[in-house]
Amino acid sequence: MTPYDRFKNEMQRIRDLQGLYSTLQGSVTEAIDFSDLLRSTIVLVVSALDFYIHSIVRENMLNTFIGNRPDTSSFLNFNVKIESVRRAINDPSKTDWLYDEIYVQHGWKTFQQPDKIKEALKLITTRIVWEEIAVPLGTTATDLKNQLELLVDRRNKIAHEADADPALPTQKLPIDIAIVTTAINFIEGIVRELDVILK
Repeated sequence: MTPYDRFKNEMQRIRDLQGLYSTLQGSVTEAIDFSDLLRSTIVLVVSALDFYIHSIVRENMLNTFIGNRPDTSSFLNFNVKIESVRRAINDPSKTDWLYDEIYVQHGWKTFQQPDKIKEALKLITTRIVWEEIAVPLGTTATDLKNQLELLVDRRNKIAHEADADPALPTQKLPIDIAIVTTAINFIEGIVRELDVILK
């Protein structure tokens, strides 16, 4: 299964969660607040983007190493431990040492913010990604990155601050199905266009 296939599976699960919200909201008394399902959806949609970037970078770094993709300067400057070098020398037919190295080095990183995504993708491509994917999405690179930063900021407010409204700390920031649908469509568009230029 490709990174894009895995991403699409994740997005289907997210759409199912969105559907669950709509079903519950329409069949239960308004006294029960299901808005945290929508907040969960925002967290998951940003996570799906992060997961895709991790997966596509790892897969294509391995492809680059075995000669199926051209080198980039970032790839050539990727540092590996002596322990990994020894594993490679002991069994040159395998690449699991590189997979493990990438996993360890990237495992603690988040690829959500535009600049972090750009840096990660430099390991596998020389394409000017934000400028290139903005065109088919009908926007500019600046607007695209700004919109992503706002979405990630909202995700962080939900994940780390309980989505509390700074002006009214006992209340949560408003959220509705339209906000979530926009976020889902936005992330799907970014990953769809990224996958096209990274092939």
